[in-house]
Amino acid sequence: MVNRRSSHPTSLDQLLDWTSRRTPDRSTTRRRFRHLLDRCSIDHTKLNVIKVAGTNGKGTVCAMLESSLRAAGFRAGVFTSPHLERVTERIRIDGKEITYDRLEHELRELNPTLRAAADDLGPDFVPSFFEVILLAALRVFVEARIDWAIIEAGIGGENDATAELRAPASAVTTVGFDHESKLGHTLDEIAREKAGIASPNSTLVLGPALSESLVEVVRRTVCDHRIHVIQAKHSETANSDRPNFLADNAITVKRILESLDLPPSSITASSLPTSPQHAGRFELVADHPTWLLDSAHNHEAITALATEVSRRFADRPRVLIFGASRDKNYRRYLQELPRLARRIVLLDDFHNAVSVETLAEELEKNQQIETCAVSAEQLVDSMMTDHAHSDTLVIVTGSFFLVGRIRAELRRRNLVKD
Repeated sequence: MVNRRSSHPTSLDQLLDWTSRRTPDRSTTRRRFRHLLDRCSIDHTKLNVIKVAGTNGKGTVCAMLESSLRAAGFRAGVFTSPHLERVTERIRIDGKEITYDRLEHELRELNPTLRAAADDLGPDFVPSFFEVILLAALRVFVEARIDWAIIEAGIGGENDATAELRAPASAVTTVGFDHESKLGHTLDEIAREKAGIASPNSTLVLGPALSESLVEVVRRTVCDHRIHVIQAKHSETANSDRPNFLADNAITVKRILESLDLPPSSITASSLPTSPQHAGRFELVADHPTWLLDSAHNHEAITALATEVSRRFADRPRVLIFGASRDKNYRRYLQELPRLARRIVLLDDFHNAVSVETLAEELEKNQQIETCAVSAEQLVDSMMTDHAHSDTLVIVTGSFFLVGRIRAELRRRNLVKD
């Protein structure tokens, strides 16, 4: 999902090729990233960092933190992943993503040092694509002298590269089943891994959805590191106009902000999080038909989406465009799809997609499935034509890559504007 502006090789193309040939080994991630931070002379200790981990809601919490801090007069940089349409979405300063040229410049600066480290120390020191873009983001943030750097974890916490960054406050938004082969096959194992995002002598804020037993798991995990654990509570916020999971994210952000050493006058009611539109997360686009783009891709997120759709759009006709990535445990949540719509259209015209034939076999025969072998472009055209004069809600979910693909097609028709 990297946009190429010409047919000539670029630093980004070369980086993708180089990092894609590495053998992933999470046990060496932190040691490698620590070495690369030093070798690339990135003084990340100059940054005030807030780290966000969790199964779902990380990106939205980062967006809310950014909005709140900027409203309070602070300069904020944000690093998130993955991206939907453009790799430059991953790095923002003052609400604007960096330019492609700026990212290319940072990668050209990093490239010789990264390759020399791998040559000197062996294949374990070939960084992942995520790690290289994170290094580029840190370089940009340090140079810009921002007030706060908001960093979204990649996978997990304890064994993620972001764990090497010292932060006065971190958060775990939710704990659910995703990336089980890397994080563990029980919720306790996953909670322990995610708790490792917190730095020693800091505050760790837990989202309201974590059960008491998981909160206790987290407390035991961090108890030897002088980490103050706070759990946000459902009762602290209520707003029927926004989805429940966004309300949970908002109170999590509120507790993070309260934990920071900020001037009392800087965070006021007007700067506290509302619901900034975050691309691909319960994003409503256009009318006739209305498109709902949501990158839910695990059981917890799909279930929350289905509940919210039933609550807000119960009386509207609905169509679901669904696809799944091959590295996700999509079988765990297929039974939830009929709650989203009676008509299900399958699509595999995106990166790393499960074939529509495989998905169709997995779904029950009595569901109204249309196995879709056409392109995303043709599918969007047909939806726009078939539902041009109706109040149909077209729901797109199942994969970041699918949402990004459809969103790009809607942008081409001037229906999406950032």
